[in-house]
Amino acid sequence: MQKFMDFMEKYLIPVASKMGAQKHLVAIRDGFVSIMPLIMAGSLAIMINAMPIPGYPEFMAKTFGAEWGFPQGQVWNASFGIMSLIFVFTMAYSLARSYEKDGIACAVVCFAAQAMFYAPGAAGDAFKGADGLFVALAAVLIFGTIFCKLLGNPKLLIKMPDSVPPAIAKSFAAIFPTMIVLALAAGIKCVLVWTLGIDNIHKLIFDTIQAPFMEIFSSNITPVLILIFFQQLLWFFGLHGSNILLPIINTVLLPLTTANIESFKLGQEPTNLITSQFLDSFVNLGGSGATICLLIAIFIVSKNKASKAIAKIGIAPGLFNINEPVIFGMPIVLNPIYIIPFIIVPLVCACIAYVATKSGFVPTTRMLVHWTTPPVISAFIATASFQGGLVALINVAVGIGIYMPFVKAADRKAVIEESQGLAQ
Repeated sequence: MQKFMDFMEKYLIPVASKMGAQKHLVAIRDGFVSIMPLIMAGSLAIMINAMPIPGYPEFMAKTFGAEWGFPQGQVWNASFGIMSLIFVFTMAYSLARSYEKDGIACAVVCFAAQAMFYAPGAAGDAFKGADGLFVALAAVLIFGTIFCKLLGNPKLLIKMPDSVPPAIAKSFAAIFPTMIVLALAAGIKCVLVWTLGIDNIHKLIFDTIQAPFMEIFSSNITPVLILIFFQQLLWFFGLHGSNILLPIINTVLLPLTTANIESFKLGQEPTNLITSQFLDSFVNLGGSGATICLLIAIFIVSKNKASKAIAKIGIAPGLFNINEPVIFGMPIVLNPIYIIPFIIVPLVCACIAYVATKSGFVPTTRMLVHWTTPPVISAFIATASFQGGLVALINVAVGIGIYMPFVKAADRKAVIEESQGLAQ
C-alpha cells in the first residue's frame, strides 16, 4: 500500500494539482457552474410540460387552455435553447478574472467572436444550445486567451486623462485588443468559407468531434467507470475529484442530458443511457464515494464513538450530497481502509444502474435535477419513474453492505490504536 501511495504522490498528485489550478480548466468549470441555475429553470419548465401522469395534458389544457405549455416552452428557449451562447459569456468572464483582466470586456469580445461562426438561419440556430458547446469552448480558449494577453499591453493602450471615469477608460483600453481578436476571428471564418467551403463550423465540429465523444459515453459503461475511478482516486489524495473532472463531465455528459431532455420535451423516448444526471442520481449518492452508504453503515455496525460523532455531523449535509465533512473528517483522505469501498461502491452502483437502464427496467434520465437533491428522490424525478427511485434505493442498500465490513475493520484498527496509546 505504501508503495502505491508513494507512486501516486510522485506521479499523479502533481499532475492533478496542476489540472485543478489550471486557468482554462477552472474557467470551464466555473462557466458551467454559473449557468446551472438557468439550466435548472429550463429543466423545471420541461417537467411541468411533460409530467408522466395519465390524463395530465388533457387536464392542463382544460384548466389553462390549449396553449398552457407556451410559457414553459419560452423558458426552455431562454435556457437550454441558448446554452452555448450563455456559456461563452460566463466562461470568458471567469477566464479573464483568472488573468486579473476585465471580465466583462473579455466576455463581450468572445461572444462577438463566436457569433461570427454561426451559419445563417435555422442551420445556425440549431447549435445555440448544447450542440454548440465545443465551438463555444474553443472560442473562449482561443480568443479569450489572446484578448487577455493583449489587454494591458502598453503598445495597444489608449491612455485617457485622469479625469475620465474608470468605466470609460476601461472601454478605451480594450479597443485595440478587441479589434485584433475580431479581425482574427473574421480571418478564420473567411478561410473556412472561401478556401475550404465550410459555412457551418458548428456542424463540422459536432459531427467530427463532439458527437463521437458523446456516442462513446452515451451507451458504453467502460469510459464512465474509468472516469468514476479517477474521480474517487483524486478524492483519496485530498484533491477535489469532482471539480477537477467537471470540465469533462459537463462538456461530454451534460449535452447527453440535455439531448434526453429535449427528446422528452418533444414526446420522444430519450436514448442516452449514460448522462451527467445518471451520475448524480445513481452514483454520487450522498456525494462522491456514495458516502451516505458509509454513514448509514456506521450507524448500524460501528461502536467507535469518534466515527459515530462524525457520522452524526455528516448525515444532514450528506442527505443533500455534500460530503466534505465525511471525506476530510473521518477521514477518507489517505485512509487505507476506506479507499477500497470508496472506489468500489460508486463503480458497483454505476453498473447496477446501467444494467437496469439498458434492460429497460428503468427509463433513461430525462430531467435535470439539482445535485443537492437527496438520493432516491433525485433518481425518481430524473427518470420520471418509481423504478428509478427503486434502483437508487437498491444502490444505497448495496453500498451499505459493501461499506459494513470496512467500518468494522476501521473499528478494530481504532481499538488497537487505543490499546497502544496511539489514538488521540
